Amino acid sequence: MEPAAAVNIWQRTLSYETPLRFTSFLSDGDSKAYTAVCEANVYCDTPIDKEECTNHVAKRLGTALRKLATPLPRGEKLKDATIIKLQTYYKIAITSNKDSVRNMYTAIWASYFHCCSSDGASSHNFCPAGPNSWCKHKRAEALGEPAPRHTPLLTKAQGLAIMPIYKRLTEEKLFIRCLHGKTQNAAESLNSKIWLLCPKTKFASRTTVETATALAVLWYNKGHRGFEEVLEGIGILPSQDLATHGDHCDVMRIRKMNLKQTAEARAHRRNTAKRARVEDTDRKSREGPSYGAGDF
Repeated sequence: MEPAAAVNIWQRTLSYETPLRFTSFLSDGDSKAYTAVCEANVYCDTPIDKEECTNHVAKRLGTALRKLATPLPRGEKLKDATIIKLQTYYKIAITSNKDSVRNMYTAIWASYFHCCSSDGASSHNFCPAGPNSWCKHKRAEALGEPAPRHTPLLTKAQGLAIMPIYKRLTEEKLFIRCLHGKTQNAAESLNSKIWLLCPKTKFASRTTVETATALAVLWYNKGHRGFEEVLEGIGILPSQDLATHGDHCDVMRIRKMNLKQTAEARAHRRNTAKRARVEDTDRKSREGPSYGAGDF
């Protein structure tokens, strides 16, 4: 369904009154829609570039670490908290250096070797220098202070085991598709609104899905004021109460969005997510494996 819809979107641009061509495609790494658009050869002489969603690229690291095939000695295993930290460092390295493939590569390996460093085997050559460096060892060196003790995130065995994963996820061709630093957050936000009106967990007719999609797009682009314009278009004059309510809802929507972007709100969301992960880890350790596809 998605490949056919993507091809229709690209082919539709040929019929626009104003010439328009979509020359880039932002999607997941394994998107069949991109392959379908390329095979359709809509623009003939114009190639379509593939761009990666940085969120999904970072998730690949987390998935690969959770499925680590290399056995670790003495019953060692990567904790979920460690995987989340490594995934976060990987994502920050990409988004902070979205204009340079070389800087992405250096930043990711800097985070890797920093996490592997210990008092007996310090390795901070890739870490940025200066008093404002995120690396406390480079920061202490710039300030002329004694080097702090190491608290390695990874043991030597763990570092060696995950190195092939890092090599695979630091290939140049992958970074080239991440240079714009884009995400699919806007699409996910619209999808969540559609699912709110028409849950994907329940069967719905085509008419219901199309209506929910139209309402979600209208609300997403124009807010509640858009519904009033639809009523006016079909000859129904909206009441003053409806107009007042719509304006109030739009103002509150913008206000809530601005509040969510503050540093305090972001810190609160991080803390909430961290507590949820800790609780989930504790629950799994108590209950053990409860479900897995094909496991039982």
